[in-house]
Amino acid sequence: ENRDASISYQDGYPFFSLSIFVHKGISSSKASQIVKKSAKLIVYLIRPGGKGSMEVLRRLIKALESFHHPSNHGSWTRRLSQLVASLCEHFHERVRKEQSVPDGAPYKLLPSDISEFCQVVLHGALQGLYSKSGVASLHSCSALKMLAFLDAQAVLPKLLDRAYQALTTVLEVHQTTAALEALAAIIYPVLRCENYTVGLSHLPQLMALTLSGVDTNDTRKTWATLRFFTVLLSGVPLIPITEDAPEGEDSERHEVARQVTDFFADWALRFLDQTFAFISNMGTNPHAESDNSKKKGDSDSRTSEYFFECTLEVFFMQLGDELYSAALDKVANFCFNNLLTQQEANLGVLLTAITDVDPKAAVHKFLPLCLRILLESATPVSTPTMSGRTPMSGRTSGGGVVAPSPPKEPKKPPSSSYVSPAKDDEDPEDAGEAGDGLGLLGQRREAYKLAVLSDSEFIYYLAIIRFVALAAGAHVL
Repeated sequence: ENRDASISYQDGYPFFSLSIFVHKGISSSKASQIVKKSAKLIVYLIRPGGKGSMEVLRRLIKALESFHHPSNHGSWTRRLSQLVASLCEHFHERVRKEQSVPDGAPYKLLPSDISEFCQVVLHGALQGLYSKSGVASLHSCSALKMLAFLDAQAVLPKLLDRAYQALTTVLEVHQTTAALEALAAIIYPVLRCENYTVGLSHLPQLMALTLSGVDTNDTRKTWATLRFFTVLLSGVPLIPITEDAPEGEDSERHEVARQVTDFFADWALRFLDQTFAFISNMGTNPHAESDNSKKKGDSDSRTSEYFFECTLEVFFMQLGDELYSAALDKVANFCFNNLLTQQEANLGVLLTAITDVDPKAAVHKFLPLCLRILLESATPVSTPTMSGRTPMSGRTSGGGVVAPSPPKEPKKPPSSSYVSPAKDDEDPEDAGEAGDGLGLLGQRREAYKLAVLSDSEFIYYLAIIRFVALAAGAHVL
């Protein structure tokens, strides 16, 4: 608003208003606006190749160093961390805008200026990473992300060393969560080979160390881990590289990438194991009886569902055909070998995510087997004796004659303990609509009735059908 009193600079610096230290709006705090605009003013006052302004900034950061230490926590922590983040944000913005400016322009920053700025601010950003304030820690992550884009060779080695220490510690658990947040912020600069040539070689170790972050005993760490996986998988397809290096491409770098992708299949199946363990343990520990504890537990559960939904959607979409088929077998094996009546919401997230990628394959995998469990032949038989678990293994009459029953699924290797409903020795005409998920009902040309199951079992298998059918849509027909 106060543009009348603006001060301009003929060499191309932006216009600055004398009211930068005053915020007239009511949506943001005045202190926050002062910090952001002060940081912008400092950044644009830096002269290219000028040691004076950079030396003043160095002295300022040095004077504030002790206030960034995690043990020195107070009302100043959030504002000082915001100052560092704003300095990095506006400096990155200035460098990006000046990329189109021809070299030699009097106001364009030199590569030496960029490196010096990163060295000055980096220590303060690293100190604030493990702050007791969650907001201050996120400010440090934002600052480190900008610094990684500006000078990856100087920033990433120090940051990755701290991340490895935090991921392997068993005493400082809060450092693990902060390190995961930082990894989610800087993973793209790590993978950009033109900026950081050895970044790709760190990927297998980072993916392996972060798997343990999916933990029902620490929801904050789980959320940070899932956020990291979502960001990572958004740019990294889980497809192995089998071809040789194309002509004209760096063969050594291609070989490193091939070795890294060989690790993806094992990691993907281990990630599913961690997901299954998390879902199985959700809801097994009852909350405290107080209303506040119950509300907090419900809120954490909904937040976990949201993070899992985001991560699993990206995860299944990035799988190759063979790996997706193995994952589908693994998910079906988990669903039919467990009765997850208390984890229906999380189970729905899992089934919806995997069905969205290939609805037809998911329908053929889940619906026929659910129908075999829920329905049995209506042919009269002598008094049957029920087995104690589902899927039902058949019934024997008093004379020892096996009565017609839903066929039991033969065992497979550990990755899948069942087979597809369509058997190789079945006649196609007898199988009815073999390509349909509901074609199972017409295979024997006989009447069916509901199986003798408990209420919880009926509800569970009907829930599986509902989740798959809603995600598959017309593919069910």
